[in-house]
Amino acid sequence: MDDPPLTQTEMVDHGLLKVQKVSAFSREIEFVSHLHENPLFLPWEHIRDNVIPAVLVTIAFLVVIHQTLAFLLAKRFPSKNPRAYLYSSGSYRATNLLVNLFLGVVGTYHYTQTLPQHPAPSERVEGFDSLYWLAAVQFGYNAWGIPMGLFLANESPGIILHHVCVMVGAFQSGCFSNGCRYINPFFFGLIEMSSIPLSVMNFMKDHGDAYQSAWSFHAIRITFAVSFLFTRVYLWMPEMYQFIRICAVMGYTCTSAPPIIFWTSAITVMVILTFLQLYWASKIVKGLLGIVLGESNNLRISVLKKVV
Repeated sequence: MDDPPLTQTEMVDHGLLKVQKVSAFSREIEFVSHLHENPLFLPWEHIRDNVIPAVLVTIAFLVVIHQTLAFLLAKRFPSKNPRAYLYSSGSYRATNLLVNLFLGVVGTYHYTQTLPQHPAPSERVEGFDSLYWLAAVQFGYNAWGIPMGLFLANESPGIILHHVCVMVGAFQSGCFSNGCRYINPFFFGLIEMSSIPLSVMNFMKDHGDAYQSAWSFHAIRITFAVSFLFTRVYLWMPEMYQFIRICAVMGYTCTSAPPIIFWTSAITVMVILTFLQLYWASKIVKGLLGIVLGESNNLRISVLKKVV
């Protein structure tokens, strides 16, 4: 009769678990090492005929949509109020809402329906060239968002840094042969679902205290908080780990400077983006605690008033 398989504890005692992990890592290196034979960039014809036009069309579309919405708002609500710039700001928020809705829905569909659930290590690095357009749209979207954020919406430095990092990642994904396009539907699509309630919340914040005191504003805040924590923390962390892991393997097996620079910059961008997500998540948690504790205090005060 064969002996029963060893438990994980017994494997650790025998030193086998460590050997298995080292062996798995060695196999992963073996699976992806040949990918360094790929040219650094995708064919120039593909970049010229597909990537660059997609970026330019995205920027042009955003400019037209934003200006059209600004014109319609100004015509619908004519005013000599010095705060009329809010019409343009409102159209900026509305444009963000439309783009985030599109990217979020399409990204979620591809992430859950069309991608292999258990990709091989090589699939996380090369292939999926048809998903270049998500990177191109994100590059154009963030290129448009930087001047809009700086000169119209007064976005924070963290938001601008986020735009820049996304553009770097989108450039790498859209133009490099080993562009890790497998994860484009998640990083450039699905996570924008949390930006949909954010666009609505920012619109309400831009338009004064009347909106911010309404129950709907608090509902949107909670919706944004829950969606952010779910997509950009709970779902983000394991995908981030897999991305950094495969980039580290690729960087470890490099033999020339350009690929090393590429993979190092990819890891750096992901670390910065993860830090920003966790920083914003901490502020969101504090805000949620404030809402809960504030409602609890208000309840106590109302009960005391009734008692007195």
